[in-house]
Amino acid sequence: MPSPSPPSPSTPVVQRHRKHTDTTKKTELLTLKKFRDTNDLPYSNEDLFKYVGVNRRTGYRILKDHPRRLHDNPVFKETRGRPAALTEAQIDQLVAFLKAEGYEGRALPWANLCDAAGLEFPSQSKPPTTWTIRKHLNRRGWKKCVTCNKFWVDYNTASLREAFAREALANHGLNFTYWRRIRYSDEVHFKFGPEGKVNIIRQRGERYCIDCIHHRQRPTEAEDRQVCLSAWAAIGWNFKSQLVWYTVNDGNGNGNGNGAITLQAYRDQILEPVVKKWIDEGHDFILEENGASGHGGNSDNNIVRQWKEKNGSKYFFNCPGAPDLAPIENAWRAPKGQVKRQAIWDVAALRTAAEKGWEKLSQETINKWVDEVPERLLDIINAKG
Repeated sequence: MPSPSPPSPSTPVVQRHRKHTDTTKKTELLTLKKFRDTNDLPYSNEDLFKYVGVNRRTGYRILKDHPRRLHDNPVFKETRGRPAALTEAQIDQLVAFLKAEGYEGRALPWANLCDAAGLEFPSQSKPPTTWTIRKHLNRRGWKKCVTCNKFWVDYNTASLREAFAREALANHGLNFTYWRRIRYSDEVHFKFGPEGKVNIIRQRGERYCIDCIHHRQRPTEAEDRQVCLSAWAAIGWNFKSQLVWYTVNDGNGNGNGNGAITLQAYRDQILEPVVKKWIDEGHDFILEENGASGHGGNSDNNIVRQWKEKNGSKYFFNCPGAPDLAPIENAWRAPKGQVKRQAIWDVAALRTAAEKGWEKLSQETINKWVDEVPERLLDIINAKG
């Protein structure tokens, strides 16, 4: 018997392919079966196949292969991969703990959160690592930050800031001749000794929340051993004074407990030896000060106000709660940064480091800050304080 001849090149070869079943039909079939199984409803597979619109062979193939072929189907529980170290319910429990416990809970290290929140893990599984806890809470918007020691701007302060900015611009506008006459002054304190700050867990946008405020306690014996030096300085357009070191307590009990400058110290150690020299030399300037009691801001009749009137000193008190309107606040970063970068063990080294950092502050940078003050006033008005 002769063998069949091979097909000619012009004869098409017919290949059989399994007919593709629509994914929607697969999902519908599996969902119906799961629903009826869950509720113990009587049914037959053939009824399901007929309702969905697939033949018997295709229907059984779908039911057999669904764990492999439809692993992304939300109807069925995911069985791939290693179980998560923290479930969503456990993360919810951690978040609820942070919200409920306030400052004490938020000050805990990442590694201690699970125990503090009462999470339990099977003995055969390892508890989550610090990195895992931080990663999951970061995704929920929680992070570590330094505690807030006080609020920045409340509604009352914002109103004062806006009113001050409007009045200043109404009186002087963008006249650089006036703004360049101002010499911005302030005091700063340099410390070395045992000190530190607490890191707090908080959500993004939760700035100065009540649970993140560090309630300062009475100083410990170690904190009492801190060494603190106080300095005064002033900056302005094409002007930068030296750091003027002063003491708050004169040894006769005249001083205060918070380190702020006193009326007598301000008059005898700052105004008389420094500011009066500028006046005698004919400098044309207006001294900017904050309204602290040591600057004579708490009353109209004190030894500092009397000195200013007697010597013809031109001055004004800046707006309360507005350190961003005084470029001198920016200037303190230079000496403080220098102090932080060095190992300080005695008073002489602390003073030398601070003066070295102060010398690095360029006059060009100061002039730029001074000319930005009118723009800062406009920003405060646009931001409603």
